[in-house]
Amino acid sequence: MAAWGASDGPCLPVPDSGFLAYLLRRVGVGLVVFAGGGYSVGGAASLRRAAWLEAVGEGRCARGCMEHRRLSLPLETPRLILRPPDPMDAQSIQDAIKESFETLHPWMPWALELQSLEETRAFLERAQASFEAGEDFGLSAFLRASGQFALGAGVHPRDWAVPKFEIGYWCRTSLQRKGLATEVVKTLASAAFTELGAQRVEIRCDSLNVASCRVAERAGFSLEARFKNDDRANDGTLRDTLVYSLLAEDPRRPDSPAFK
Repeated sequence: MAAWGASDGPCLPVPDSGFLAYLLRRVGVGLVVFAGGGYSVGGAASLRRAAWLEAVGEGRCARGCMEHRRLSLPLETPRLILRPPDPMDAQSIQDAIKESFETLHPWMPWALELQSLEETRAFLERAQASFEAGEDFGLSAFLRASGQFALGAGVHPRDWAVPKFEIGYWCRTSLQRKGLATEVVKTLASAAFTELGAQRVEIRCDSLNVASCRVAERAGFSLEARFKNDDRANDGTLRDTLVYSLLAEDPRRPDSPAFK
């Protein structure tokens, strides 16, 4: 492909989509230049490029530094088995959504209206493709004893350059208050550190979502920030967002011997 625009940046191999997205966020769309099967960071971005090069390391292949790892599934917890998204599970997940809609609606953007079985299946198809591409790691949790769908969760990459991730979760109404969500969050946080190389893992939730806050706290996350008027709830009212975090060096990591 012919170059467009001037370039004085280092020429590197063609990036994968995740690293390209990182460059576009950090450097700016108009300053990423493609030429001869590669790309460079050009011209007016020299100051930001210098900071980027310092972070990545001069003479090292950026793509190699940003090589995406994959979450290995299935995973087992004492009571659950965690599996990748599968459209074959659409009916059991749809039943759980229908059962739990009243408790999901205040908090989940996707629960503004009750979705159809076809919409649930289409979502699972997209989530399956994202999982297989290593772009996002949604999953479904089933009771080991009965095979019943229990909850949905995910480890969502937020910046592979750190790397940092966000964990999300929801539990069907009939299985709430049993510690299942906490069990899953501990397992996923541990996997994010050990398998994905996370330096930071976050949980974000509405400040009024007490149950979600308690899951984060029981899983060892610390309340780090409160963003006031950060978003709109499904009813249109302004909401505050609480940000919980867990760091790689934190002794409260679920896989740390110090964690209780």
